[in-house]
Amino acid sequence: MRIVPFILLLMVLFISCKKSDDDMVKSGIDTISNRLTFDGETYYALGFHFESASLKPTNGQPFPDLTLVPTYNIDDELVSVMIEGPPGISNPFALVGAYSTEAEAIEAMGAVREIETEDYRWSRSANGIEPNQVWVYITPGSHFAKFRIVSVQEKDPEPDQNIVKCSFQWVFQPDGNLPFPQ
Repeated sequence: MRIVPFILLLMVLFISCKKSDDDMVKSGIDTISNRLTFDGETYYALGFHFESASLKPTNGQPFPDLTLVPTYNIDDELVSVMIEGPPGISNPFALVGAYSTEAEAIEAMGAVREIETEDYRWSRSANGIEPNQVWVYITPGSHFAKFRIVSVQEKDPEPDQNIVKCSFQWVFQPDGNLPFPQ
């Protein structure tokens, strides 16, 4: 009979320790780059994963939602920068708009309160990213995120590697509903 109270106590502790959507980080400002790191077996970059609100390696699980991919010309000059999603995800990105000023981009991002998928033109990647663009994204778990490009910077090239960094402000909608958290 002593085991019943013990089991009930364990159940209460287990349930109370479950992380709720209210406990999740739902917004922030982060930076990703295309810097490659060798782990002894393979090279990887760090991308951003919305659900965990953290940087994740491109050779691990879960795969990052946002991975930076620069394009260079034959003279090794930066031509454009895009953000790609995880492999196998069909058309997760849509451009809300490109704005002249930071203030306009911040206002536009705040105006995106719900994502109605038919209102956007979805694509495989966020092509030609530049500061003051606002994008929306559908995660592999069918949750939504919106993000504003804060900066895109080409750093001094390292030996045999050109490094690009992208800073972005983001908001994640963790519960599967259309409205974003306020």
